[in-house]
Amino acid sequence: KRGATEAGAVFVLSRGRMGEVVLYGPAPQTSYDSAKPDERFFIQFDTSEDGSAFDARLEREKKFDPDIWVVEIEAGTVPVEELLSVKTD
Repeated sequence: KRGATEAGAVFVLSRGRMGEVVLYGPAPQTSYDSAKPDERFFIQFDTSEDGSAFDARLEREKKFDPDIWVVEIEAGTVPVEELLSVKTD
């Protein structure tokens, strides 16, 4: 799903080799640095063995903000944490 080019929240579904699915979403605004306003940070929402478990969550997000982006990636040799700026605090 693709939102507005210049706006919209980004969600990432990461599919692992063993079937696990992890949903990452936008980090809270307090995670951002005013010196780097364009940098995007993510938090891990949940993990599941069933990717369809996240469909309801993403549908609620679309009702709140129809300009969301949903990107789905498959696990590879590079950990997701090296591809995304994931906040753990």
